[in-house]
Amino acid sequence: MPTKERVLDNLAFIANQGLIAAIAWHLLIATVFIALLLGWRPTKRSAALLLVVPLVSVSIAAATHGNSFNALVCGLSALTLLGLGAPLPSTRAARGSRVEVWAGAFGIAVGWCYPHFLTGHSAVVYTVAAPVGLLPCPTLFAVIGFSLLAGGFHSRAWSTALAALGLFYGVFGAFRLEVWLDLALVAFALVLLGGGWLPHRTLAANVEVSRAP
Repeated sequence: MPTKERVLDNLAFIANQGLIAAIAWHLLIATVFIALLLGWRPTKRSAALLLVVPLVSVSIAAATHGNSFNALVCGLSALTLLGLGAPLPSTRAARGSRVEVWAGAFGIAVGWCYPHFLTGHSAVVYTVAAPVGLLPCPTLFAVIGFSLLAGGFHSRAWSTALAALGLFYGVFGAFRLEVWLDLALVAFALVLLGGGWLPHRTLAANVEVSRAP
């Protein structure tokens, strides 16, 4: 297994080499967030499939920079979530609970300005080029955040799979790499997991799926 220093150096290299891609992801996230504030509501299926794309981006960035572990884990996770998102109903995504919405917005904000791995840049750069869409943890902050806004799409399978990925990277980042902010990712993943296993929500989701064409 690579040393902690080698892993951190690789992540920093990806973050600093991918500034333009990170800026593009920030613009996309801002566009989606503003559209949601203005009342846009995608279907559960389309929203879930869109949230797979950032993980594909992380997998590609890892593969092209010699990080086969993240390339494999994020790639397989993207395929798993793609399989779980495709059968979701084509009804409009609804807002999650108040706790989920606040946690989701905060998670997106943390992913937006994730304060690690960029070197030789001012703090301002983190607000427009933090490595969301390039590295697993900032990306998962945002992906889990958007999922929380929609109450995990009322899907136990989606919430469980995405939360498991967040828990893995949150624990790994905090205790293996000593990036203690990643403990917050653990917290957000637990909120997503807890919401996904609410009995009344699961029942409503099952009824909705049975009625879908």
